[in-house]
Amino acid sequence: MITDFFTQSIVIQLGTPTQTSTGGQTISWSTQATVNGYIDLMSGSQQQRANKVLSEATHIMLCKSGLTLDREKMYRVSFGGDYYRILYCDDVFSHHSEIYLVRSGVDN
Repeated sequence: MITDFFTQSIVIQLGTPTQTSTGGQTISWSTQATVNGYIDLMSGSQQQRANKVLSEATHIMLCKSGLTLDREKMYRVSFGGDYYRILYCDDVFSHHSEIYLVRSGVDN
């Protein structure tokens, strides 16, 4: 079963933008959830099959079904010292979630 491979501990973070005194913006990140899942690099054939919105995805995350993310909010994944911006979340037949990611940085 696919859920047998969900052995990685992955942190989902919510971003909250704040205005600075100089008119800029900073984003504070807080942990929303820690889930067991699996992150993998997307192959070229997976990227070609994905629609245009997902064509920039570099990685895919699989986890148990039931992860709920508000489309109006900003989320990222923190895993293995890297950050990934969440592009799209799909609940596949209420069996597992597929979350399309783009690598966006390194944890210092």
